[in-house]
Amino acid sequence: MALEGKATTERKGIAYMKSCEAAFGLAQPEDKEELLDFINLVFSHAHCPHDFPTLLPKLYKPDLLEPQCHYVAKENGRIKALVGSYPVTQKVLGETLSVRTVGAVSVHPYARNRGYMKRLMHDAVEDMRVQGVDISWLGGLRQRYQYYGYETGGQMLRFLITSTNLRHCLGAGYQPRCALYPVEEGDPVLEDMRALYETQPVHALRPADRFYVTLRNWNSRVLAIRLGETFAGYLTLARGQDGVSELVLTDPNLLTDAIAALLASPWAKQEVWFTAFPYEAARIRALQALCETYRVEQVENLQVFSFERVVRAFFQLKAASETLPDGAMTLALNGEKLALECEDGQVSVTPLAADEECDLSLSHHEAVSLLFSAATAFSRSELPSFAKVWFPLPVMIQSPDQA
Repeated sequence: MALEGKATTERKGIAYMKSCEAAFGLAQPEDKEELLDFINLVFSHAHCPHDFPTLLPKLYKPDLLEPQCHYVAKENGRIKALVGSYPVTQKVLGETLSVRTVGAVSVHPYARNRGYMKRLMHDAVEDMRVQGVDISWLGGLRQRYQYYGYETGGQMLRFLITSTNLRHCLGAGYQPRCALYPVEEGDPVLEDMRALYETQPVHALRPADRFYVTLRNWNSRVLAIRLGETFAGYLTLARGQDGVSELVLTDPNLLTDAIAALLASPWAKQEVWFTAFPYEAARIRALQALCETYRVEQVENLQVFSFERVVRAFFQLKAASETLPDGAMTLALNGEKLALECEDGQVSVTPLAADEECDLSLSHHEAVSLLFSAATAFSRSELPSFAKVWFPLPVMIQSPDQA
């Protein structure tokens, strides 16, 4: 089916291309009901039954759904393809990053092979570029999304801890100091949870009316942690009861007790995966001491629109979490030229003039691999010794904030 046609109108930077067969643009408020029906249909047809208001209430609960975050292709006024692009504001120490997470990429089973997804993905990415987005995250097949500028990156460590591990490490009669209880929407403890969450060195700005539903991402259970009568933190347990994606504590020394309480609770299986990020050194040491096994995984596919801002934020984060060696180097990263330096633990990222010569010149995919891939330490033998310690940078996004 031909998609060519004239641009007849502009709205929020998006050209609406129309032909007798297809129209492209942003969904509008009147599309809300059809939009939900469409993604439920496509994902239920391709996988297991889906109900997006339940699975992703932060985005698709009817009173929170924002149709204008969705790029759509229509035939005869009916949605035939869709790409969601959702704004997130991320704080990394003192830096603020503009983020887009991409999800609900879908084409009607009877409208495939017409180029709709390609067109919508290109529109979404181009708008991110024009609107000053710093970084975008997307889950899905690596090579499929490389065509639109995405590459796998970021690292997280996942530790498997079983009741057998705890019995051997802590003793059969160990009694955890803390207890867990389920949290429902409207619970006053959510204010304490949100305030604690925002003390983390990396966190998203989750509005109060979306904080609980964000934690409920993909049917996760939300459990508060209590030390006696005192609030001590919270965790989110995946719908399969075998993975904790977010665990935030008022006292890091309560980690072992929180794990023991969870594995002894009626809500978890006898083995659970716990996530940590590279800058969480103390947590990694504690989890490694307890675990049966662990693995290093990529976070998701990412695309960087401002290497200056993203590299500065996560370079500072790495310097705050470990001692980095002194050094200086210049990089040309997909057209951006930057000078990176570390001196006495203080790091800087400075833009360079376009005519400056650089130590390394890299495409976007090469830059993401160098700066953010766990394989860098093993694959980049040409790097100076100090840079092999600098990279990879701990770029990440928490699971509840992904689309």
